[in-house]
Amino acid sequence: MKDILLQQYNLIKKESDFKTIRKSIKFSYKTDLEKFLYYYNCWKYTNSNLHTVPDIDKRSFDFQLDHIIPISLGYKYGIDPSIIGNSNNLRIIGRKYNTLKNNKVTDDVLSTLVSFGIDFNTIKVVDREVYNNKSISTRPDLSTENKNSLLYYLPSNKSKV
Repeated sequence: MKDILLQQYNLIKKESDFKTIRKSIKFSYKTDLEKFLYYYNCWKYTNSNLHTVPDIDKRSFDFQLDHIIPISLGYKYGIDPSIIGNSNNLRIIGRKYNTLKNNKVTDDVLSTLVSFGIDFNTIKVVDREVYNNKSISTRPDLSTENKNSLLYYLPSNKSKV
């Protein structure tokens, strides 16, 4: 899985809008690669639909783009990025309201989920392994013989110390 994620990341890095989309994501791919790729795809769909969002011209410091179904909720429940970035899930709202809303499940979220045919009561949290910088760059040494290993200093190895 890790290799597939790295291949996907290396492909999107070559896209012309990578740097622009990257700025919309508030964490590094090194923190969680799978999550980064999900957010990237959500923003790719979002950006392609911006021209259809009512009042998009009002977007400013005081009025922000809102994903009614938050990207974080979509990731948590495995909702397709094309739904998260769909123009029916996008709106311009006041900055204060958007900040307060954050990733809460509001009535707006529930009704938008229903409009996409998703019943919030039946979806499950997706269990994912985190592929972060440490798991991407090297595999931990789990040897009980190597002093640099994570397992060398287990209580069962105390006689070696």
